Amino acid sequence: MKKLFVVFLLSLVTFPVFASNWRDWESFSVPKGNEQHWICGMATVNRTDPEKNASIKLIESTPFIQFDLYKGSWSFPEGASVAVRLDFDDNEPLDLKAYGDGKIVSIAIPVELTSVFLSLVNDRQYIRVFFREGNEKTWTIGLDGAQPSLLRMLSCFKQNRVSQGGAATGD
Repeated sequence: MKKLFVVFLLSLVTFPVFASNWRDWESFSVPKGNEQHWICGMATVNRTDPEKNASIKLIESTPFIQFDLYKGSWSFPEGASVAVRLDFDDNEPLDLKAYGDGKIVSIAIPVELTSVFLSLVNDRQYIRVFFREGNEKTWTIGLDGAQPSLLRMLSCFKQNRVSQGGAATGD
């Protein structure tokens, strides 16, 4: 029993430490111009390996949230299928297909999960990304401090939708 308690305490210490290896989330926007569509997003960079970063994007005319992972050493062929599992600190994993392109893995969060995904980003401490094939280790990305960036990203999205004549909450 004592051993189990020690393992439990270590698990509480371990996840926040890994998650804290990520910098605070920052919001960004890319206006229409050189890009074909406006983009509202938020991103974070790994403190111990700046060649790793993560971003969440809302893109005009795209009916899903794009969750991108970047790693400088990756070299995926364009359109390569990548099996991933997302799990916030709620132990309710979600298996998704993602696509690789060079140094990026793009995960499309389905429309029907948009509200749940954004709510979890707002409420949870971290998100884990498991790569179900290959030898890439699990990414544990901290969500501490993500709330202000999430609110700015959603405000950007709403402003752009309204200025384009669309509904602020979706079609």
